[in-house]
Order: sequence, then structure tokens, then C-alpha cells
Amino acid sequence: MSNITQYEIDSKGEFASLFKAIRKIILSYPDISEVKNAKQTSYHDSYGVLLMMRTKGNTFVVALGKGATLQAEYPMLLGSGKIVRHLHYRSLQELDERLLREILEESFILGMEDFERKQLRRESQTQKA
Repeated sequence: MSNITQYEIDSKGEFASLFKAIRKIILSYPDISEVKNAKQTSYHDSYGVLLMMRTKGNTFVVALGKGATLQAEYPMLLGSGKIVRHLHYRSLQELDERLLREILEESFILGMEDFERKQLRRESQTQKA
């Protein structure tokens, strides 16, 4: 059994330049943590998962943790699950840094809003008890 992470595969594979460019964008924001595991490389802030990246066949996939909520504003996001939506890339030339930063910044806001809603619910339940 191999202990190779998806990070190792993506940082050296067919989409290495794309992976590194997106990683640099994500890590340019403060307080982002990177988690490397066998299936994907994921990025989190203090409010939860922002995105996950991995090569899938002949496509590089960026899965957005708040994608379902973002899809109304960003209809180019693919997928139909309850939470995650995806951006698919086949080359570095397809990367629109401005758009990716905009989506990331919206993800930060959504994470904070979710956290605050949960806090308000807890406070409300505590007051009722």
C-alpha cells in the first residue's frame, strides 16, 4: 500500500503548473491551512473547508465547499450534490485568477455567516432553557 498523497501526484503530474498556480492563490490569504491526503489536497479557514483539488482523468478538479450556495451567482460551477460544486480545468490558460479570487472571497463570507448563524441558534437555545 502506497502512502503517496494527491498533493505529490498533482504537484508533479500533468496539471502541476495549474495546481501550483491555484495553490499559490489560495495560500495568499491569511490563516489558510492545507491538508494533504491520499485522495485530494484541501484548504480550510477557521470556519471550515474552502476547497479541495485533485486530478481526475484528463481534468483538474477544484471542488468548492460552499459550491451549492455559490452556484446561483456563479452558474459555471458544475455538479448537483447538496453542498459541493466544481470547476474543471484542462490547462493553466483556463484559470481566471480574478474569478477564482472572487469565488474564494465569497466562500470566506459564507463560512463566517454559517458560523454566526450557528452561534445565534445556540445562544437562542441557551436563553430558552
